[in-house]
Amino acid sequence: MLKDLLLFLLMMAGGAYGLWVMHGVDGFMKRRREEKDGTVRNMYAYIGRIKEAQEKKAA
Repeated sequence: MLKDLLLFLLMMAGGAYGLWVMHGVDGFMKRRREEKDGTVRNMYAYIGRIKEAQEKKAA
């Protein structure tokens, strides 16, 4: 009886910890994706600025 209860509690704790870890990993991946999107946007903005500068020089 006691052993079953301990096993059950251990499984509950393990499941909760697993969910917590997955949540943390998910949050981390989401942040990485957002950072990557920001980097790509910045790169395009930078390329846009360079093109504008080149067009001004040519004009």
